[in-house]
Amino acid sequence: IAKGTIFKYFLSKDEILAVLSSRALALMYELFRKNAAQEEDAASKLRSICMSAYKFYTKHPIYFNLISYIERPEFEIDMKDYIQISHQISEFCENIVKEGQKKKEISSEWDSQTVTNVMWACSVGVIQFVESKKKLLRNIHKIKTEDMVSTYANMITKGIF
Repeated sequence: IAKGTIFKYFLSKDEILAVLSSRALALMYELFRKNAAQEEDAASKLRSICMSAYKFYTKHPIYFNLISYIERPEFEIDMKDYIQISHQISEFCENIVKEGQKKKEISSEWDSQTVTNVMWACSVGVIQFVESKKKLLRNIHKIKTEDMVSTYANMITKGIF
């Protein structure tokens, strides 16, 4: 198709990015739900979500980077679908935290929304770090990327008790 044809369906490049980002986020959410459903307790579910973010990155690095890009404050376009899926993910994680707090698996001192945002922020940061330092970690420090992500996920989930 010609370049101009796509703009019969989209008003701008930003609109295209918003649609792709929504689809990417929906894929990630499905992975979170699938993997968390395989776990019994809240901490294991949250750990699974942390690990799933990295698995998603390894399978769909461009989508992951697009999700990170689209969340920047200067990106100004109507993103109702993206925001809706983002809220669903937040509620999903928050409900896991609240469930864990009811069962005394997670300390009640932690606000569920804050835990969810910290998990996302740390996941993005750790993924970006291990990808940018992959050769250094592997060749100099002899640390596998997967081990680094797993250690992060364990630290996060053990620290919320």
